[in-house]
Amino acid sequence: MMDTDLIQRYQPGGDIYDSFVRLYNVDAANTIATAALTGERTQITEAINRVKFGQPLNDSTASIFIRQIENNPLQAPLESLDGQIRAALGDLFTNPMSLLLLAGIAWGAWQLFGTHKFLKGK
Repeated sequence: MMDTDLIQRYQPGGDIYDSFVRLYNVDAANTIATAALTGERTQITEAINRVKFGQPLNDSTASIFIRQIENNPLQAPLESLDGQIRAALGDLFTNPMSLLLLAGIAWGAWQLFGTHKFLKGK
């Protein structure tokens, strides 16, 4: 809990208030002054963070999905699908066992179709 002298320094006319006016603006200093009236340092810290960085965003998966659906209904599913395809193809071409499997399939296809044995009936 803060003492009343420190709380008064955050109020209009106080040195801390004046420094916030110079750093940001009067509205920001008033926001911080209101938080200081609670006497809780955590409230002041949260007010300063809101002034510096704005309101914190809701970063839950559901809220992000709803925001994407409201703005562009097809963007969210297409971005998700694109990400999954990129990940699958990236894994396919970076995994040594996958590369060996792909080489084996290519060799088998060349043997089957490349030499035309299948088409000649031999």
